[in-house]
Amino acid sequence: GTPQTYTWTLHRLDAGARELAGFPVALPDVPFCGLAVGRDGTAYLNCEGEDATTASGVTSVRAIRPDGSTADGWPVVLQGGGTINGFRPDGAVVITTVDERGWRIAVIRPDGTSAPGWPRGAPVGSTVAIDGSGRIHVTAHEWSEGQCGPAIRTRYNVLRRDGTKVPGWPVTLRGWASEPLVADDGSMTILTRNGRAIRYGRSGRIAGGWPVTGVGVSVGCYSGSVPVSAGKDGAVVVGDGHATRLTNSGRIARGWPVDL
Repeated sequence: GTPQTYTWTLHRLDAGARELAGFPVALPDVPFCGLAVGRDGTAYLNCEGEDATTASGVTSVRAIRPDGSTADGWPVVLQGGGTINGFRPDGAVVITTVDERGWRIAVIRPDGTSAPGWPRGAPVGSTVAIDGSGRIHVTAHEWSEGQCGPAIRTRYNVLRRDGTKVPGWPVTLRGWASEPLVADDGSMTILTRNGRAIRYGRSGRIAGGWPVTGVGVSVGCYSGSVPVSAGKDGAVVVGDGHATRLTNSGRIARGWPVDL
């Protein structure tokens, strides 16, 4: 049947909960709209609907400035369902789309044009993270067909700003491993099913002092623990009833883990 639609409206409030000038902004009546806000305050909305001519799914991505006006060059219409993954440092928005052709990653600049080298195909079920230099980290899990259980293979890839692969990647691990916690410097920390925490540098090599073993990890049918925070003093992992703090040198910090 026809998908149920809803009425969507974008509001922008000040600290006193008062509506700002130029708002509210009416959006299309569609089944779903998602929201992400860029560093300059522009609101990007991925509104999924249907092409009236072809009856195929499309995503209309809108860019609403802080004054409530639509940015020049927008909306941008993409085929399939779309998810906003985040933003590159240059303000380009990174979007994953899914349709009958498969999974694709699009990078749309603030003027509504595609960044050079994009879109790019991606493995089914890919997740995306963006580091401080605008490189895109793509994680893909592979499961046994028709079987409920942790992934049998996990692959991490890193793409340059122009969409080409970074030397040293992809990195492939047997079995389930977590989605990465990506740092601004391009390094990333992941967890494996057997309780190892591994940090990879920008080149795809394991950082000195890593991996860390004996980290509490919880793994379910299709997902599991991920590193939950990172900073100059290391990362924190929550799993198996414990919180574990890892130092940047690849050790469990003194006094940790903590029982939850």
